[in-house]
Amino acid sequence: MKIEAKNINTKRKYPFMPAKVNSDCCVACGSCAEECPVGAITIQDFAVVDESACIECGHCVEVCPNECIKLD
Repeated sequence: MKIEAKNINTKRKYPFMPAKVNSDCCVACGSCAEECPVGAITIQDFAVVDESACIECGHCVEVCPNECIKLD
């Protein structure tokens, strides 16, 4: 599932709430990193979100097969 650029929310919400990964359930599949339109997610032992780059678009939340990512 590819995300079209026109659907990207480029404005951050206030207060800023970047994506958070639950490392206990993340299996490092890479789906979130592949779909992140700004490259804010890297895969190590689990997905890691660069909070300074996250634009809160929520695409990572939608594609995570284990529902390990939340915006809060």
